[in-house]
Amino acid sequence: MCLSNILKYFHNAIEGQELTIRIVDYLAQQYKMNPKNTLFGFSTCPDEINRTVTRFSSYYGEKQFHLGGLTGYPFTGKTGFSAFSHHAPENDGNGNLIILYAPHVGINSNGELGKVLRETQRHDSIACGSAISFLNKYSALKNKGERYKPKDDILDTQQNYIEKMFLPYADKILASKEPIKELVDVNYTIIESAVKDITKEIITNFKGKIILIGGVIINTSLHNGYFDLRRFELLDNDYTSDLIGGLKKR
Repeated sequence: MCLSNILKYFHNAIEGQELTIRIVDYLAQQYKMNPKNTLFGFSTCPDEINRTVTRFSSYYGEKQFHLGGLTGYPFTGKTGFSAFSHHAPENDGNGNLIILYAPHVGINSNGELGKVLRETQRHDSIACGSAISFLNKYSALKNKGERYKPKDDILDTQQNYIEKMFLPYADKILASKEPIKELVDVNYTIIESAVKDITKEIITNFKGKIILIGGVIINTSLHNGYFDLRRFELLDNDYTSDLIGGLKKR
């Protein structure tokens, strides 16, 4: 995997575990955040390929809160985030929360977005499968002059909801020079908007600090993937601090 292929689409991409170390060290030094006073939660797609990109569990412990569902959308919603906030550690003053949110996308050895060779398979498969499957279905019907309509299915509620969210952006995505990249960007915007709206509600009654880490997980054929960091922010009751500048100076 050539790093230049990744940087072509994601200019701020960095190896996931390297970014993890930088963030963990920064938060420990600047805000004294550690496993005893911090709970880690993540809103990422449950695809197993995402588990090896960042290793925050190696630093904050195996007690993590799953906040997301397909495509990384925060399907646990207000109730899930509220429960997460009430589980913050209390054994070392006010507990803190870290929320990682990100859609994901594969990139294969030829630099093709949306495909990746998984460690246990012989051929490339799509990633993110949930998002790309919608785009493929929509595109196939559009080429026939027909309009795609998501089907309500009680046994597939997350996919149905995701497709309804993507639907208003589908034509714009397909018209892009890089549809998969545009799909990822749209997905990120949707996820981030939801996460920020939910955290606005919980921060008012939360005494500790909340760290938001937003970006795109980039899956490669290498064991360690990459992360395109787009938001690194501190929420502390009545103020917000952008931390990306401080992290880059390190």
